[in-house]
Amino acid sequence: MSQPSIPAHILYALRVGGDAEAVSQWLASEDGEEVLTSAMAEAAISHEYTTEAKLRFVQLALARGADPNRMCNVKTDPFTQLSDLQLFTTLCMVSTQATDLSPRLIDLLIRWGAGVDWLQARVTFPIEDDRTAIHKYSPLACAILYSSSYGTRHIAVAHALLRCGASLDFVAKITVKDAQGTKLGSRSESIE
Repeated sequence: MSQPSIPAHILYALRVGGDAEAVSQWLASEDGEEVLTSAMAEAAISHEYTTEAKLRFVQLALARGADPNRMCNVKTDPFTQLSDLQLFTTLCMVSTQATDLSPRLIDLLIRWGAGVDWLQARVTFPIEDDRTAIHKYSPLACAILYSSSYGTRHIAVAHALLRCGASLDFVAKITVKDAQGTKLGSRSESIE
């Protein structure tokens, strides 16, 4: 992810759940929505560590003004590694990763206004003849269709999303556009 104006030591602490005092002070001093949203996403997205501190960092960023529905650029596509552009909300990224903390993060993000039932991930793929396929996914689609493996944590993520109102209908939309951006067709998908 790109990190607007996040000092390196704070970024590291957000990712590993370390130095709670320094992160808390830094978050309390920030008031830019974009920076707070980026900090929230960094703390929520798993970087091999799942700690209570990371949950507190997300909560503090939300309380300071982070937008749980803001789309964030992601450098690598967690699904296929083949796309050109990836934009995801924090909820979608949390849903794909299924850590022990994910159900609690999902509940927290939704309590603070994250939309559970709209298309929050956008992945753009180049296809033949200079056409582009734009895939948009709901958090539930990210959790079910694009997790690296299934297990009890993935089921817990799906349950958390369903408990918060996610629908099995209209979880993905695929649109194809030509080189000039003219829409050539689209279709919606449900989970069956």
